[in-house]
Amino acid sequence: MPLDLMALPEDPGQTVTACPPAKPHVSPADKRVAVEKVLKLLGRATAGPHRPSPALPSARARSAIERLANYGTVEAYSASEPNLKELARDLFDWHNADSSVRATKPMARAIGSILTARSDTGVSLYPQAVEMLSFAAAASPLLQPDRLQRVIEMAPTVPTAFAPERYTMQLASALQTILGRYSEAKREELLISLWAEAHDGRWWDLTSGLVTIVTGHRRRKLEGEEAERRTANDTLIREITAGAGIGTQEASTAIRQALIDGALPYHQATQALVAAIPADPELRANMISLAQKLSSGETVDPDIAVHASALPWLLPGERPETPITWLLRTLCAGLTPDAATGVVQVEDMPEKPKSFRALFPEASLEEFAISAHVRHLDRTLLPGTGDVVIEVVHNAVELEANRTYMGNCTYSYLAQLRQGRNLLFKLWRGSDCYNAMAYQSSVGWNVTQVNSRFNRGGVPADIANAFRALTASLPTAAQTPAEDPSRRQRITARTRYRLA
Repeated sequence: MPLDLMALPEDPGQTVTACPPAKPHVSPADKRVAVEKVLKLLGRATAGPHRPSPALPSARARSAIERLANYGTVEAYSASEPNLKELARDLFDWHNADSSVRATKPMARAIGSILTARSDTGVSLYPQAVEMLSFAAAASPLLQPDRLQRVIEMAPTVPTAFAPERYTMQLASALQTILGRYSEAKREELLISLWAEAHDGRWWDLTSGLVTIVTGHRRRKLEGEEAERRTANDTLIREITAGAGIGTQEASTAIRQALIDGALPYHQATQALVAAIPADPELRANMISLAQKLSSGETVDPDIAVHASALPWLLPGERPETPITWLLRTLCAGLTPDAATGVVQVEDMPEKPKSFRALFPEASLEEFAISAHVRHLDRTLLPGTGDVVIEVVHNAVELEANRTYMGNCTYSYLAQLRQGRNLLFKLWRGSDCYNAMAYQSSVGWNVTQVNSRFNRGGVPADIANAFRALTASLPTAAQTPAEDPSRRQRITARTRYRLA
């Protein structure tokens, strides 16, 4: 009769050592089944060739994307003797069980063409191809093979590349939410537009809504501010390169150091200089760290992330996450779900958008979660100065205009500003403008920083001290009276988007 340790009385003076139970015999077949079950739950494909995992249909697509990314270069991938038709089936038929509708010879040729494509200067465009294939895998449920092939063939048309999106099903769901209501021809047009606009420099501008809501004098004013920002950037680049000629070793070294220091503003000329920087271990490690911070949700300067995408020698897995995911997530978050069903209302989307950019109509007019107390500070004098005017940044349009004029990375705080965790102000003394940001902690409001245009410092001490005193006096969320519900409804009705 076996000894039941649980039935024995506790006796501190006696030590009882239990014998380990005998391990049950498990056949190799049972082990294999158990391993397959675990791998399926982790999203790994373990079924036979061309059969999607029943636990996660997109598992084979994700596995294929990871293989492409892990090979790193087209030479390493080619050495593995890949079967491109099988790759097409894994990537584009993950949603069709036991089907190979998209695994055609033309599709396989298109995949092979973009994987081996090179730029005019002979640089491999393999990272662009890997990112595109992850994008096309998520878009495959929306398009027939001929249209999907035309989207894939756009991979080499962009000069930058980001990390591929490994979560195929999540990206596919967002694409279905945004594009599902349109015809297949319009979907193809918008997908190609999304690919181009996400790789055209400052991709976060797409969310500002400036294209569709800014007209006339206001547009001309912003265009003037943008021209001024570019002129200031040109000056800063000349300062960074210390007058060295573009293309010289001295200029390349200076640009490299500015990139590592996070002090390199974006524009097209800057990106061309970054693309010419040769590979080196320190810069690679710096860019990998940047990508990791971005993927973990930390705030990074988007200018530097765009610069990282221009480095031709970074491997696919070493790059910042694709902005396609961020743009779709932002757009989905701006749509209003039905109060009863939770289903997103897409009736407010434009009927005939000519580009993906047009899908961001008025989301950027949605007011940040700021209290009435803070709202009433707008256009008032900063206490303790007598001549400094406070301007409150209310929404994403004003935030983008601020970023453009000030030449800084304040737009990267969009999420925190929407949630009310941060507040952003413009402080005007005559024609001089300073940005001042505050964040809310568990004990109250604190100053994040006060800085001048292009982060050049030199903020007058009386302004910095006065803003610090103002921040300390701001009421916390617990001290702020509830907002009038009717006002919230009026804003929602005006913008057609729910408030965060």
